[in-house]
Amino acid sequence: MQLNSGLAQPIVGYTRLREDLDIETLVEPGQPERFVLRDRDTEESFVLGKRELLVARMFDGMCSIDRIVERLRDEHGVRASEATVKQFEERMVALGILTDPSRPSASRVAKPRSQSAGITYGPFKRVLMITLFRFDPHDMLDAMMARMPWLATRTAFGAFGVLVLAACVMLGLNAHTFARELVTVYSTGFAWIPIHYAVVIASIVVHEFGHALACRAYRVRVTEIGVAVYVVIATGWAWPVQREWSRLDKTARGVTIFAGPFASLVFAAVAVFVWAWAAPGSAARYAATVAIASPSLALIPTLLPIFNGDGYLAMTEFLNMPRLRQRAFSAFMALVRGRRVSLTRRETLTYTAMVIGTLGGWFIVWANVARIAVSAVAAFQPH
Repeated sequence: MQLNSGLAQPIVGYTRLREDLDIETLVEPGQPERFVLRDRDTEESFVLGKRELLVARMFDGMCSIDRIVERLRDEHGVRASEATVKQFEERMVALGILTDPSRPSASRVAKPRSQSAGITYGPFKRVLMITLFRFDPHDMLDAMMARMPWLATRTAFGAFGVLVLAACVMLGLNAHTFARELVTVYSTGFAWIPIHYAVVIASIVVHEFGHALACRAYRVRVTEIGVAVYVVIATGWAWPVQREWSRLDKTARGVTIFAGPFASLVFAAVAVFVWAWAAPGSAARYAATVAIASPSLALIPTLLPIFNGDGYLAMTEFLNMPRLRQRAFSAFMALVRGRRVSLTRRETLTYTAMVIGTLGGWFIVWANVARIAVSAVAAFQPH
């Protein structure tokens, strides 16, 4: 008996919906039901309507276009032509929502500019990142704006700015006293460690709420705020709906970026006034000292463009070069592999600085992590 030669060929699957996407319902008053599809590795997010998600779920890797058209008609009463479904498939593949086994390179698209990208500390982020908590801030933001509508106004921004400046002046006038107490706190025992993590996590939440409030003021939905620990470093994120945030003009995007660090400065300013009010040697003074120093130091990485924080995003906006790091490393790897890359002088200088800065940042972070680990091991060894 002779087999059909066509059956002997390996079967190539059809397009399918990516399995690594988290799907959450997006409920907004007066708006039709929509769904957020999020990639937790790349911080990409997409918003689909109810019918769009229904069609996307039909792409299971086993159904052809004509079979999907039949299933939509028979199972859901949805009538669509093969041409329409094919166009939808191509659009979803281009966005990276569907994967096509015949075009593997199309299954992962270049990342859009995103405020939600957390600080990248190196290649082991996915393994070593421990998520402490994450939540949808939508209802909380609505409640805050209902009770304190002035919170996202220029008047409030000016008042908080005065508070920060006053705290800087107060700290400057008491610099010697604060420096002495700072050395005492961090060099005497380890009682500061739990306070350190408590105030850093609190400041991160305030920081991300700063981003979220600014987004809320511009009618951009933030779907998640989260806090995690990477080895010994606490970090956080706020995820706006990408499409809505990208539609903002450059000034509005700049405000949403700056709002996070500004909120952190307000947090530290309040701690300065608590420090000035508390009696020397008291528990409140001790805690306030940590609450000034630790969040301020924790703010530094997100402001450095060598990491994927607020500083990096602000730089991409200022230079009008979205996906700057990805472009820089793509050009760098092409040169390493001996391929010719056509770049302008501006691109060459910017890409070179970005590659050197990023690699240097990773080295500094991992060197310090190793130093801390060695010190911790040495501290627990018998002498």
